[in-house]
Amino acid sequence: MESKEINILVIAKGPSFVYAYENLKKKLNEKYSNIHLYRIEPNPDYAEELNKIKNIKFDILTGLPLFINLTKDIIATFPTIKWFHSLAAGIEKLFKVDNLINNDNIIISNSKGAYSDSLGEIGITAMMYFAYHIYPYIEYQLKKQWTPLVNTTLSKRKLLILGYGNNGISLAKKAKAAFDMKINAVKKRISDNFIGKEYLENIYTFDNLPDKIINEADYIYATLPETKETINIFDINFFKKMNKNAVFINVGRGNAVVEDDIIYALDNNIIKGAVLDVTPEEPLKSDSKLYNLSPRKLLLTNHTLCFNTDIVDMGFDFFYDNLESYLKTGKPITLIDKKLQY
Repeated sequence: MESKEINILVIAKGPSFVYAYENLKKKLNEKYSNIHLYRIEPNPDYAEELNKIKNIKFDILTGLPLFINLTKDIIATFPTIKWFHSLAAGIEKLFKVDNLINNDNIIISNSKGAYSDSLGEIGITAMMYFAYHIYPYIEYQLKKQWTPLVNTTLSKRKLLILGYGNNGISLAKKAKAAFDMKINAVKKRISDNFIGKEYLENIYTFDNLPDKIINEADYIYATLPETKETINIFDINFFKKMNKNAVFINVGRGNAVVEDDIIYALDNNIIKGAVLDVTPEEPLKSDSKLYNLSPRKLLLTNHTLCFNTDIVDMGFDFFYDNLESYLKTGKPITLIDKKLQY
């Protein structure tokens, strides 16, 4: 595969993406003479740009999975594309691109694991937010009010991680090393020597997860992909299994949570608090009832907690690693099963 000419089309817009694209181009040019990069922006006039490059035989397409119409038109224009790599970990929007999903000649990969360090840090931050009364301190400061509070530590507290992939393992590693937290986790499939086993007390599947483990957890961190099984999985029945001093954290997919149910759980002190980086509808409308909850109970972070100064470069670096694997074996590292959708 390395000897043939390979053309890669990158969907990229904005200064950070263009900068990362140029870095990738330079990196590839230094190592490969047969790989050529092209860029298209997801602008309203993209049809005109597509027309300019329609005679190029593209082999690979990469970009964020947000631009459904553009992706559809690219696939239709360039039937030679054999691989789409998502620069994001979440790929649910890609399953609306029929001519990609139903095309057996195109494989898909994503960037799962590329942002796991950030998501692990996010889990620590979310727990600290409640353990150390961050918002009440800010509130009292703004009121010029001296009100001492009693904090809790994370040391030896119980953490339940729902979705023990790269993100969950990243949090478990940090929580164990820094705070010696007692960690249980849930994984869809469990092998004998799964990665991250050393950080856990026990591992479960959803089918055999005891209610007692849910109830004993001080913090529950959800990082599940979107599948048919995970939509609305966190409803009032789940929140009632939690203890009233527990905090629920969701950095996975917004539609895993029933919005009205978590509002009810927080309003009625069924659980202590929640951190939602994702919501069922994004962007969240200004009339959402979630906004009515006090930051003492709910922290909303607008699906941006993992956005940092390094994130775009990290995504392109991850694509480069997948490309190296693709050139050598014909398969990227993070190959997606279209039927399982992950």
